[in-house]
Amino acid sequence: MNRKLRNTLIAAMVAVIGLIISSAAKAEIKVMVNNEPIAFDSNPVIKNGRTLVPLRAIFEKLGASVDWDEGAQTVTAVKDDKTLKLTVGSSAAYINGNKTEIDVPAEIVKGRTLVPVRFISESLDCTVSWDDMTRTVKIYERGFVFGSLRVHYLDVGQGDSEFI
Repeated sequence: MNRKLRNTLIAAMVAVIGLIISSAAKAEIKVMVNNEPIAFDSNPVIKNGRTLVPLRAIFEKLGASVDWDEGAQTVTAVKDDKTLKLTVGSSAAYINGNKTEIDVPAEIVKGRTLVPVRFISESLDCTVSWDDMTRTVKIYERGFVFGSLRVHYLDVGQGDSEFI
């Protein structure tokens, strides 16, 4: 193969790989709760390996009531016997008054408060998984029924779960 053709082929392969990588990096993050997509008014983002989503949409989809304190920059969500409290910029979060540390704090992006979806969902007794191929967060509430099949979870450690 002559040198010019080889260099052209290499340049073409590099360009294609670059396009694939850039399109994957820009793919929209989707979130599903019990197999139903959530429509957000602001796109979820990934920060330090954690997916952050607009707070009101995720809390309401999970059946929690939401209170936002603008002055304190604090969100409080209540569902059944669980009360969650997060403050923008703070790595401290509270579940029923008990302090816990979160990897990535809530933050405000383009006027919307984003919260870590895994922490929120697991605190409300849901199971969370990430589908890297489709860039989709999948959340299942405890006892969710797939048709006639009831879902149970087996904790396999490291924040992952297996459906059984």
